[in-house]
Amino acid sequence: MAKEKITTLNSRSYKYLSTNRRFIFNSHKEYEQEIIITIVNNGGTISFEIINAETKETTKLDNPETGTYTFPLKKGMKTQILIKSKAAIGSYKIQKKTVIE
Repeated sequence: MAKEKITTLNSRSYKYLSTNRRFIFNSHKEYEQEIIITIVNNGGTISFEIINAETKETTKLDNPETGTYTFPLKKGMKTQILIKSKAAIGSYKIQKKTVIE
């Protein structure tokens, strides 16, 4: 029976956020993992880039709609998340989900 563990990496609410933020972490070597980004976008611009630091493979969310987005992680790889914003209003939560079998 599979067991799921969800860890919050960062959570933030903001009004007129203008910044660049970066998070770097390693994915698990044995278990399946994915990144879950929950966004409330009420104005301004914000973008999220999920980068595999070893292969430079990039997935980008550019000024996304309010909602939840999921991205699978490759086992044993280093991942980087870049957040760029300008006068953004809303909130985001970044979580890592691990499926233990």
